[in-house]
Amino acid sequence: MLITTVRWLHRFLVSVLILSGLIFAGIVLGLRYWVLPNIADYRESIASSISQAAGQRVTIGVMNAGWDGLRPH
Repeated sequence: MLITTVRWLHRFLVSVLILSGLIFAGIVLGLRYWVLPNIADYRESIASSISQAAGQRVTIGVMNAGWDGLRPH
């Protein structure tokens, strides 16, 4: 019975690890190909959010984003 429990736990943990890796990869791919290339489209929304949080008017002139190897910038 203990061996069955250990096997079940091992399979569960491996499944969670694989699922976590897939979710992380999906987030990275989403950022790389959907969010960052279109970051200029979100400029007003970002400026509005910062303005509300800071309590002051914030404007953003130009926004660029991209990837340098595996590092977003």
